[in-house]
Amino acid sequence: MPRPNHTDRDLLRDVGARVRQARERKGWTQEQVAEKLGIGPETVSRYETGAIPLSLTMLVRVAGALGIEPVSLLPAPRKGQQQADEELLGRWRALDADGRKLVLGLLRRLVP
Repeated sequence: MPRPNHTDRDLLRDVGARVRQARERKGWTQEQVAEKLGIGPETVSRYETGAIPLSLTMLVRVAGALGIEPVSLLPAPRKGQQQADEELLGRWRALDADGRKLVLGLLRRLVP
């Protein structure tokens, strides 16, 4: 198995920090989360520090146990994507009701 590069490690730490923050917002211990997931608390600790990666399946399970959307455990979009999203939202807000209806109809055809 290839060793993670620096970017991968940063991603693991970022996701782990988000897991820890979500757990702490609930007021739960690592032991409580571990019990809900059927794993050891040391594994939860290693996820939270980024020492081991969360599989996609485990990411979804962790999010479910914490009562949050899995996407909330992932880092924010890159700056360029975030700017594009903000532009799109700004243009959407500038539309009148008829314009929004037209755009929404188009989007429904493009992305069923």
